[in-house]
Amino acid sequence: MKIGLLLNTPALSPCEVVNELDFIKNTGSRHFEIVYDHPITHEKLSVVEKFLKSNKDFTSAVHAPFVYTDILSISDEHRKYSLDEIKKAIVFAKHIKSVLVVFHAGKITGYNKNQLNYDAFTKLVNFAEAEGVSLAVENMSAKAGFIRSNFVFEKEGYELFEKYPSLMMCLDAGHTIQAGEDVMKFIEKFHEKIINIHLHDADIDTHKGHMALGRGKLNTVAFLRKLKEFEYDGYITLETLNRKDSLHSYNVVNEILKLQT
Repeated sequence: MKIGLLLNTPALSPCEVVNELDFIKNTGSRHFEIVYDHPITHEKLSVVEKFLKSNKDFTSAVHAPFVYTDILSISDEHRKYSLDEIKKAIVFAKHIKSVLVVFHAGKITGYNKNQLNYDAFTKLVNFAEAEGVSLAVENMSAKAGFIRSNFVFEKEGYELFEKYPSLMMCLDAGHTIQAGEDVMKFIEKFHEKIINIHLHDADIDTHKGHMALGRGKLNTVAFLRKLKEFEYDGYITLETLNRKDSLHSYNVVNEILKLQT
């Protein structure tokens, strides 16, 4: 498995993107996941492209826009906008030869009778296939009530993977904790579809996530052991939000993997 860090481009200026890429390189990692979300600027994307051209040993993944997108929206205009935004991320990923694109499936409300809009998924999956880009849907921390933040993955995820064989999964370990789900069972059920992992600690009691490993409820040792049990050889993005937490988590993962060899 390849361990990478998050490049949170919306929060960075072009100069800060340069510095963040240097930081990632200095950790020893050779992989990162780009948050392709607004504010997106040509200058920021050019910095990333230039870095990858100069560092051939690096791989990258792209996280499609998620703040204002919802491909399950009951609004035709919003759904079209959302699809167009994610398609732009797919095109960019192809341009810089990224290994995959991660996206959020969207929200289900009482208005759409808790049904998936397969038309949106069909358009997105077909577009990714035509571009030759691997597409991975991410599990979210579902919220009860009139609006569910994403579908129930254990039920509707099966439906998606059966309908779209090329669609893969990005397992977010922290989101499973926040949703009160068993991350080990997620691995057991979906290990054949998982190609990317968002790894961060979380706490269901406070609903906090994106914490350094060891600060929440995730049993990192058991989690990594379970991945090795199923011979996982995909990518892991440490989805922490500052350098201190990222470096701490990167070192924790590498130390555990050494002991489990």
